[in-house]
Amino acid sequence: MVGHILGLGDRHGENILFDAACGDCVHVDFNCLFKKGETFECPERVPFRLTHNLVNAMGPLGCEGVFRRSCEVTLRQLRNQCDSLLTVLQTFIYDPLVEWQRTKGRELLAEASKNKETGEVTNEEGVKILKDIEKTDQGF
Repeated sequence: MVGHILGLGDRHGENILFDAACGDCVHVDFNCLFKKGETFECPERVPFRLTHNLVNAMGPLGCEGVFRRSCEVTLRQLRNQCDSLLTVLQTFIYDPLVEWQRTKGRELLAEASKNKETGEVTNEEGVKILKDIEKTDQGF
């Protein structure tokens, strides 16, 4: 659910590690954050992959059992703690990803807005992404 809120794409079996001893899952390869998967030549069209194999592994209730309840609790907590999440992500407004600087280069710098009172420079791409994350977190 956190990956969905952050727009984490490229999720497949090789990017999710499973610890058979305790059941923990660890995501790796975060190169596809902030809905970057939607910009590919062949864009990702689903928010996350929930295949028949994954549903079958959830037992007789499938995704309507513990999985659904866990998702509901996680989303509720993300909504309750939205301000904390956005505070952590605000660094992308003031210190954008190298990728944003490399791909847009001077356009990005020209697009950056400078607060005349504080001299603070912000990144419009980062502001847009944070607004998108906030809307997704609130269910829009």
